[in-house]
Amino acid sequence: MITRIFRGKLVVIGDQGVGKTALLNMFVSDGREYPKNYSMTFAPEVSIKLVHIPNTNDAVELIIYDCPGIDLYYELLNKFWNGPDLLMVVFDLTNKNTLDSVANWINLAKKAKWRGNGGIPIAPVLLGNKIDLENRLVCQGEEPVLVADRYNMKYFFGSVVSLIFVPIHETFFSQIRKLRSSLNPCLK
Repeated sequence: MITRIFRGKLVVIGDQGVGKTALLNMFVSDGREYPKNYSMTFAPEVSIKLVHIPNTNDAVELIIYDCPGIDLYYELLNKFWNGPDLLMVVFDLTNKNTLDSVANWINLAKKAKWRGNGGIPIAPVLLGNKIDLENRLVCQGEEPVLVADRYNMKYFFGSVVSLIFVPIHETFFSQIRKLRSSLNPCLK
């Protein structure tokens, strides 16, 4: 039984076509809703998911911002988020340009007014998507790890489409546990 609910905001950013919306659809629907057709996100979309924290009586109501990967809204996004807590930058393991642009997304994120953790995101994550496309992988090995280290992020990789979802699901739980601890230090 859930006795405490914490609230937090997760910002998900990255280039267009890296799989942010598919990832979030799968997470919010507990793996039941994978978009069959690619549909570009033209404006920020917001989802809410109540996530029970395993082995506790706590849950986090997570407000998730799915941000478009197009330049049209780039400078407005950080104002739209309004005090976010968590950051996830997604890139495509089959497209090196998407890994190279992580720096641009981090610079955008730095402009936001983060709610806790001394004005920086709690438990930032770099997520490499599309590991299932083994024949096309170009971003593997140390390079994504070094990028994550450069920005003090935890690195995960997986695939939404082939249901290599456990590592991706763990990405969210890693952040949610840190958020819970930061909102209530007695729970560490």
